[in-house]
Amino acid sequence: GAAARQRVGSLERVTNILGHIAQQREAAITRGEKDRVTRKLYLMAAQNPDAELWAVDRPPTVRVLDPVTGTARTMVDPNYKNLPYVVMLRVGGKDAAITFNERNPEALRLAQSMKNLDIGDLHAAISLIAKGTRWFASINTQYNPIFGIINFARDLQSGLLNLSTTAIAGKEREVASGVWPALKAIYRAQRGASDGEQNHWQARWLQMQAAGGTTGYRDLFADATERSAALARTLQSFERGQVSRAAHALLDWLSDYNEAMENAVRLAAFDVALGSGLSQERAASLAKNLTVNFNRKGRQSREIGALYAFFNASIQGTARMAQTLTGPLGRKIMLGGVMLGAVNAMLAMAVMGGGDDGDDAWAKIPEFVKEKNLIIPIARTDYLSLPLPLGFHFLPNIGRLSVEMMVGGRDHSPASQLGKLLQVLLDAFNPLGGTQSVSQLVTPTIADPAVALAQNQDWTGRPIYRENHNPLNPQPGMALVKDAATPWAKVMAQALNTISGGTAYQPGAWSPTPDQIDYVIGQLTGGVGREIGKLAQTLTAPFTGDELPAHKVPLLGRLYGSTKGISGESELFYNNIKRLNKIENEYKGRMKAGEDADAYRKQEPLVDQIGLGNQAEAAVSKLRRLRREEQLRADPGWQDRVKDIDQQIEAVMRGVNRAVK
Repeated sequence: GAAARQRVGSLERVTNILGHIAQQREAAITRGEKDRVTRKLYLMAAQNPDAELWAVDRPPTVRVLDPVTGTARTMVDPNYKNLPYVVMLRVGGKDAAITFNERNPEALRLAQSMKNLDIGDLHAAISLIAKGTRWFASINTQYNPIFGIINFARDLQSGLLNLSTTAIAGKEREVASGVWPALKAIYRAQRGASDGEQNHWQARWLQMQAAGGTTGYRDLFADATERSAALARTLQSFERGQVSRAAHALLDWLSDYNEAMENAVRLAAFDVALGSGLSQERAASLAKNLTVNFNRKGRQSREIGALYAFFNASIQGTARMAQTLTGPLGRKIMLGGVMLGAVNAMLAMAVMGGGDDGDDAWAKIPEFVKEKNLIIPIARTDYLSLPLPLGFHFLPNIGRLSVEMMVGGRDHSPASQLGKLLQVLLDAFNPLGGTQSVSQLVTPTIADPAVALAQNQDWTGRPIYRENHNPLNPQPGMALVKDAATPWAKVMAQALNTISGGTAYQPGAWSPTPDQIDYVIGQLTGGVGREIGKLAQTLTAPFTGDELPAHKVPLLGRLYGSTKGISGESELFYNNIKRLNKIENEYKGRMKAGEDADAYRKQEPLVDQIGLGNQAEAAVSKLRRLRREEQLRADPGWQDRVKDIDQQIEAVMRGVNRAVK
């Protein structure tokens, strides 16, 4: 049919003229680009005729009764262009058609996909949720300064592994050598710069984009009113104030920076593919599918992706990894991955494992850090964590968990290690995210922060805030700071407690902890907000007396870790206290019931540590209260006294951890 309507006059009120013009332009571009794809399919069908699947330029016919002669005759279906199994296209400016076999379910499915008939409108409620989900995904990826670095490291590794199933297999070194110049070229092109050195790579970048080798996201508008509103927002952006301009400039830079990180490996592979004789289109396809192709979707991806931010990315990543592992180098990759994890664990445990003092720094490294990173020890208590490619990371974990099991100990029993491995597999291949609990698993992305706060468990499994372990002795939120918190979170916690009737010593009706407030702000503002918060904590910690754990240092905290200080001991300490409390309940329960408590004592050596655990829990609670009082007093020398108390808390926690070990 015609690409545009002819004017014939109308009595309708003229509205949104600019919006209609923009929509017509976008519709024409979209139609032209879709026609390029359909022409390729038309050529394929013409070269490969198959009556069971398709035919070209054979419009479907219908039997009709001729009113003049009264006899039946066959004629072209006058409505054939609108039939669900007929795909129309333009060849040389004239209509052409691909007719699929309507009795073949797969052929009919392909026709519907080409005509976009398998994509319905989202329900209004889901559409609203989808906007929140998209915002959450954007602030944690596109506008996250840390994401680019970590994602680049993972893409480089997975891209080089995936090359084994492409037409340029064996050219990993050439691709790797081109990544850095490709990264610089994309960044400079995105920022509007150009120079002689980058001309080759910038030309390649333009080629790859034109051939469809990059993934992207496009806004779709329901009608001209929505389109006009978007245009109005764009026009208003030219009148922003200085602060707003600076904020948007930062977001634009982050978007360009992450675009460069996302596509550097793809562009390097595209360049090698072209140099190896592949056509531009095949090279672009190779590059786009080298890592995760976000534009590849299934029938249900749109609806499920509206609820779960990274559903489609996880599905596509798993499918691409499976293709590699079943490819020609699949067995070598699997064996190499398992061996890498085993060797890494043995070396790290040799340096960080329990020494003469019984202090096991390896055991204090959070499990989620060991799951997704290689641990490179740089001191007895300090280490670097190098990101592993997502999906493939399950292989090194098999080696690591096996080594831990062979080392022994109840925490590394076969049953325990099997449970940890199942958790790793669920995390690697679960497209819904939130593997730490069933509720976080099924909860849509936009509701995850509320569920995480209710359970006091973030996506890593770490506690978000320090709970009041004695409900009969309630304390204000300010008294339950876990470690370092942002200045604004402390002010807000104090204000909310005071407004709701609390004091410095007793909680009001609503007395959140600063850690809870920091978590909510971090969830709403994404990577930028979290890094700004970490920067504030890093700068203020020396003056507030708060301990600054390594993971709260901007950027560095993602690649460096330490098991020193309270933060290094506390997670293991509270896990041990819970463990001792369970043992105490079992032991005392058997004694009260007249059962053989001595037999249980012989099989459970930690019964003898119950008293130590109770004393330590009480001591830590008392020391934290003293610490809070010193901070409120704020007289000369209070910071030194706070540091002394912190050292005492750390010593108590370490004593329990060593005794249990």
